[in-house]
Amino acid sequence: MKLEGCNLMRCVKCGQNFCYLCESPVSRTEPYKHYGVPGQMCYSLLFHGVPDLEDLFPEDDLVMILEEEGMFDDAD
Repeated sequence: MKLEGCNLMRCVKCGQNFCYLCESPVSRTEPYKHYGVPGQMCYSLLFHGVPDLEDLFPEDDLVMILEEEGMFDDAD
């Protein structure tokens, strides 16, 4: 299960790029072109299906995590 990142994947054994969505091999020299061709199944879906932080954590947990990382200040 992929929880973050884009839909461009790379095999750790052979180095081949492939699309997580359609499982097609993707060019090694122009891998992002796969997501930029109008009319193609994966057009404009590079980050499709990547959950937002709000979808992964309840709001109170997310605020606590962001406060611990120094990324949230409720002083306003």
